[in-house]
Amino acid sequence: MTSVIQNHLKEIVEGRGDFFAHFRGCKASVGENMRLVMRRNVGICADIFIEEKIAFDLVILADSGYPGKFCVNFRLCEGSQLKCLVFSEFCKKLEISISSTMNGKNSKSEIGSFFIGKNHSKQIFSVSQTHNAAGSTSKVVSKAVLDDCSIHEFRGNVNISEAAENSDAHQKNENILLSNQAFVKSSPTLNILNNNVKCSHGATVGSVDASTIFYMRSRGIPMDTCKQLITDGMLLSMLG
Repeated sequence: MTSVIQNHLKEIVEGRGDFFAHFRGCKASVGENMRLVMRRNVGICADIFIEEKIAFDLVILADSGYPGKFCVNFRLCEGSQLKCLVFSEFCKKLEISISSTMNGKNSKSEIGSFFIGKNHSKQIFSVSQTHNAAGSTSKVVSKAVLDDCSIHEFRGNVNISEAAENSDAHQKNENILLSNQAFVKSSPTLNILNNNVKCSHGATVGSVDASTIFYMRSRGIPMDTCKQLITDGMLLSMLG
């Protein structure tokens, strides 16, 4: 696990940590403000109902070399808030499915994913934002830094119903390739049934500028350190 992720978790657990646990799966109703850290990535399935005016923060860690799959479904009531962050690195094969359904007015959902890929690691990240109530907002940011023959697949879906007037939904997928063999597939989609809303989606894939690598290497920085600095910089841009 990178030092950037470790420091971020330290802030969550020690700074504002209301709740910390090793988590494998549940069906739960959240009735008080809570922060939760889920470790491991094998066989996780959770349905979480966030009650009115409740803030729920969830961090999911997946940093083993073993295959894993998890599914988390959130349902938000009026005025409730969700923040969900997924960190994964070097997973042999990881399938993530997160859905956020905003059934209450002025509910808010923020979901972020950061994947570090090496060797033959693979991540499939499927995320769904469903707006069923007026004034609801959602944001998804998925980022990946891929080296060697690693793969990242992003499947994003925004659904806005007729009743979700004045909703605001955004979706973004950004990827950096550190190897010519790394691969990215990005599929963001929108399904909008109300005209009085704000929506956007986008995806970028790029490699590191050769002059940037040359600048660092010419100052004696090893190639592995160059790649780590690039990875940390992209992660910090998401956390900031």
